[in-house]
Amino acid sequence: MDTTSKTRSLERAIDVLEHLAARGPSALHHLQDETGLSKTTLRRLLETLVRRRLVRRGLSDGAYRCNITLPSPGDKTHQGKIARLIDVATPLLRASNSDIRWPIDLHIYHQGRMQVIESTRTISPFGFNRPHRPELDLNIFAAASGISYLSTLPDERVWKMIETLREQELWALSRYRITPQRLFREIALTREKGFARRLASQSDGGFHAIAAPVRSHRTGIGAVSLWWPQTYLALPVFADRHAEQLKALAAAISRELG
Repeated sequence: MDTTSKTRSLERAIDVLEHLAARGPSALHHLQDETGLSKTTLRRLLETLVRRRLVRRGLSDGAYRCNITLPSPGDKTHQGKIARLIDVATPLLRASNSDIRWPIDLHIYHQGRMQVIESTRTISPFGFNRPHRPELDLNIFAAASGISYLSTLPDERVWKMIETLREQELWALSRYRITPQRLFREIALTREKGFARRLASQSDGGFHAIAAPVRSHRTGIGAVSLWWPQTYLALPVFADRHAEQLKALAAAISRELG
């Protein structure tokens, strides 16, 4: 390949990276529409970018995502954390899928809420045809992942978060009629057992969920959650079967993060 062709390929690859950084998760046909490149060219560029770990492909939706932080008006620090967490967690999620089998979601904390950033729903035999919605936000006080994350914080920080979010209708503790007393009981139980249960359903009605905290350098940053139909098994029975596996997965991700 001559210098001109190499330069053209580099510029096209940068165009793809900039699109993904600005627009977020994109399917191949969306990239074709936005960049004007052929599918053959895009596939070649994306294969190289994925191999060099500059781009990742979602387990749950097959969409492409930028795996590095580029100059943009977005929150670069948070996007960098997402990229690092998914990069570390994805092979561990794949491996756990063969053992646990039930859908596992990967969450990260951001601005008083939990975000679902990856999932094994589409590769789980029990995915229930419920595709993962990228960067889905959840109320931190109701989600199992949120309570799991809160269990890594000192109580005074939890109280501060309650106060900060009090006037935000969607994210307040009162959204699901959860009292501070109940919340702190759940946090204490989570610290004791190493996993949390959801207090209210937000996106998956009719399902139970449990979650274990994920840490980076001993600081909580998110959680992994496991969910199943309420009609299948009661929460205590399901937790007896799978909580230790979920905790082991969270611990493995935490070790890889450092």
